[in-house]
Amino acid sequence: DAAVAAFLLGRIAAESRHDHAAAARWFRAYLAERPGGRLDREAEGRLLESLAFMDKGTAREAARAYLQHHPSGPHAGFARNLLGH
Repeated sequence: DAAVAAFLLGRIAAESRHDHAAAARWFRAYLAERPGGRLDREAEGRLLESLAFMDKGTAREAARAYLQHHPSGPHAGFARNLLGH
């Protein structure tokens, strides 16, 4: 499935290549293809991590969205930290 492939490519870009811009593009591709999909929470959290390396303003927007969608998700603490909570 193309959406899962996009998610996996995002993980590779982030973890192996430390290419956060590419990772963000792949995670956004997954989220656009499968909003609410089974990897949605993980993709939003990993997108948030990638954005934090690139642009704090955009990362804060993503943190707000993450907390709205997944207030007790595994990246919630990271999101709150970005927002200064």
